[in-house]
Amino acid sequence: MSATRKVLLVVRTGDRSFHPDWLSGSGAQYRNWDLHISYFGDKPSSEVTRNADVSITREKGPKYPGLVECLGKIEARLPHYDYVGFPDDDLYARCATWNTFTNIILKHRPALAQPALDRRSFSVFPQLFQDPRYLLRWTNFVETMTPVFSRDALPIARQYFLENKSGWGMDLLWPHLFGAEDRKVCVVDAAPVLHTRRGRTGPLYKDLAKSGAPDPMDDLRNFRKKYNVDIPVYRTYGGVMRSGIATDKVETEPCMDSVLRWRERLRIRWDITELNPHRRWAETIPLLLSREVERQRTGPRKKGT
Repeated sequence: MSATRKVLLVVRTGDRSFHPDWLSGSGAQYRNWDLHISYFGDKPSSEVTRNADVSITREKGPKYPGLVECLGKIEARLPHYDYVGFPDDDLYARCATWNTFTNIILKHRPALAQPALDRRSFSVFPQLFQDPRYLLRWTNFVETMTPVFSRDALPIARQYFLENKSGWGMDLLWPHLFGAEDRKVCVVDAAPVLHTRRGRTGPLYKDLAKSGAPDPMDDLRNFRKKYNVDIPVYRTYGGVMRSGIATDKVETEPCMDSVLRWRERLRIRWDITELNPHRRWAETIPLLLSREVERQRTGPRKKGT
């Protein structure tokens, strides 16, 4: 740990985590953020950390209930940090990426942020894919996969970490809690990470199923009903160009514009599947969106290829 680092990343880690890659590559010797591992596996701690400059606690269970337990153990450290984030362990990035992300949020001071997603990522939210024209975009959505909260925002967000086992639904409330329309929520395009797993395939989801916990879609529906929040229509309220120039108007790339319109049509099916116990459409949304992104990027596939 370092007294000069003002960003802490807390990763809920299994035995197939990418966090060692976060600590490697160019820029590792200049790392400007701390890493704490909340480990839910069974290996000795020394095999998990692999680095003297990393801390670890051990918590079983789903992501956000586990984080509640973990944060209680490291509570005394939290006031030192300006930002605390909770990236999933299936995100691939190098140290230089997190260094860039840290520098940008410390400069622009959002209440809530996340790195953009590499366009090869598995995601049901194409609005989170990297737009290489920007350093960041002020928006109205950051997902539970990798939120980073300011010191003032974290205590507010923590109140909802035990609402359900899956964590689904909280990200619909965050824009209302943290002033998205006032440019307090952003996606950092200059520091993209790669999401390597399909939705609902990680070990924590498997443990949820084995434990008999409610289906995440049920958690989502119940959270939406309790707090009267809906799946948002994507909005941007401005951004910062790669040149450093701030802009009030963020134009969506033609590829992304088509995908986002397609995503909005899917929202209708998504709402319907909440009433369908089989939820087949909800299960296939990630695959369909990935195909659409690839089609928009490369054009229609020629016959015979």
